Amino acid sequence: MLHKLDAHEAWTADEIHACCHELYDIYTAPAYYELFDDVIPCLERLRDLGLRLGVISNFAPTLKAILKSKGVYHFFDPVIVSTEVGLEKPDPAIFRLALKMANVEAKDVLYIGDHETNDIWAPNQEGIEAVKILRYDYHTGQGIRSLMELFDELEVRK
Repeated sequence: MLHKLDAHEAWTADEIHACCHELYDIYTAPAYYELFDDVIPCLERLRDLGLRLGVISNFAPTLKAILKSKGVYHFFDPVIVSTEVGLEKPDPAIFRLALKMANVEAKDVLYIGDHETNDIWAPNQEGIEAVKILRYDYHTGQGIRSLMELFDELEVRK
C-alpha cells in the first residue's frame, strides 16, 4: 500500500518501518474490531444446543485478546492461531491439528469461513464439511449471509 502511495519517494526507510509497525499495531489491537450483530445470539444458541465450538485463524497472537475483549473467547475450545502453531491455512495440516486438539472426527465438524481456498477447500481436504459465509459484497458464490442461517443447515443434517 505504501509503495502504491509512493511513500518511498517522500519517506526514509526508518519512517516507512515505523509506519508499518504502527499500522500492524492498529490491525492487531482489540479496539478496532466489532462483532457482527448475529455473533452473540448464534454463539449462545449453539452453546445451548450443546455444540462445541473452536476457532482456526490465520492471525496474530493478539487474536485471543481480541476474542476476550469482545466477550466471546469463552465460547471456543480450541482457539488455534496460525502464528502460535506454525501452520496456516490453506495448509490442511492446521485442520488436522484442530481435529487432534479437539479430539473430534472430521465427519462431526462443520467449518464456517469466508475464503474459498482457506476456509472451504482446505478443510475439505481433511474431510471436514465447510460452509462459506458471505459477509461482504465482494464475497461471491454459494453460502450463508448470516450465522443464524446455520440453524437451517443443522436442521437439514438431522
